[in-house]
Amino acid sequence: MTICPLFTLYDYSFRARDLTVEEALAAAHENNVVMTDEVAIAPFVDIRAWCWDRLAYTTKRLSRISGSTILVNHWPLVQEPVQRMRWSDIALWCGTRHTRTWPKRYGAQAVVYGHLHMPGVTTVEGIPHIEASLGYPREWEHYPSARQFPYPVMEVEQ
Repeated sequence: MTICPLFTLYDYSFRARDLTVEEALAAAHENNVVMTDEVAIAPFVDIRAWCWDRLAYTTKRLSRISGSTILVNHWPLVQEPVQRMRWSDIALWCGTRHTRTWPKRYGAQAVVYGHLHMPGVTTVEGIPHIEASLGYPREWEHYPSARQFPYPVMEVEQ
């Protein structure tokens, strides 16, 4: 199993393509949608530099792996799950388009994440992207009663 940390890179975040980074951030602030955890980036003082470092570090780690993987990350690696969110401004803090090719490139049998708090499976290019969080209690009544938890990510042959 591969665990790959990744942090949002504003320049290529899951923001509307017709908005610049500055416009997207301004719109989020105007709508009172701001994530406060973006300041925890020590020893870096610049979010972009921090993000580039995390991407480079993780790409280097993943490039050393051969064979099948299960990619586990806090954020989704593709944008499709983010498109289901009620407030699209939050997408700025939900991932980066730089990871779009990672599931195919690194032989992922599945991708597991939890940042969105929207349990479910989104299949992209034949690979299941599994939101493994419980979600929020106020939303539990909307989930199907037959929903499996914990979600069976893989079967191990013995």
